[in-house]
Amino acid sequence: MLARRIFPEGPLEPVLGRAPQPGRLCVTVSESKDCIARLGEVETIEITGEKLLKKLAVGHEIVVVYEDGGDYMTREQLAWYRQLMEDKQ
Repeated sequence: MLARRIFPEGPLEPVLGRAPQPGRLCVTVSESKDCIARLGEVETIEITGEKLLKKLAVGHEIVVVYEDGGDYMTREQLAWYRQLMEDKQ
């Protein structure tokens, strides 16, 4: 996940950008630090998908970047994954 420090000693917070759908915000994630590095100077953290969903605000979305493309996960799709996580417990 892309991350930045709000305060020098503060917690890492996700960097939000414009989502492909107008009026929505997203975080950009990748399995490759090289893909993330192409987006500019950002600090990265490693995080599992489950932890990301727990940390990410309900209205935010996810863009996953790969060496050869990417995927876009809408808030509606993420709600479905969150429901699966709840049902698992």
